[in-house]
Amino acid sequence: MTQIMQLELPRVAQILEREGLQLNFELVKGKEHYVCKLRLEKLWQESISEMTEESRTLHHTYRKFSKENAIDRNSFGLDIPDDLWKTLNDPLNCTPCQGHL
Repeated sequence: MTQIMQLELPRVAQILEREGLQLNFELVKGKEHYVCKLRLEKLWQESISEMTEESRTLHHTYRKFSKENAIDRNSFGLDIPDDLWKTLNDPLNCTPCQGHL
């Protein structure tokens, strides 16, 4: 994916630009790649007083979400275990809200 986004599509855009055409592109991921704001906030609140590895991961994830606008699993800068991620985002059962990503 990196090669396509960073090398190939920019080359195609340059070629088209020479012909007077413009190519706009953006990476779009499936819903399961994005955190559910409501679930993250709820789990973070519940884990504030705990000192487990999961609570530390939640704290880091919440801080990156709220201060750095990290929204997808890769942008949090850590390996979030699959079972925790499934709790943070279950695209079939996630409740839509304002700000839900």
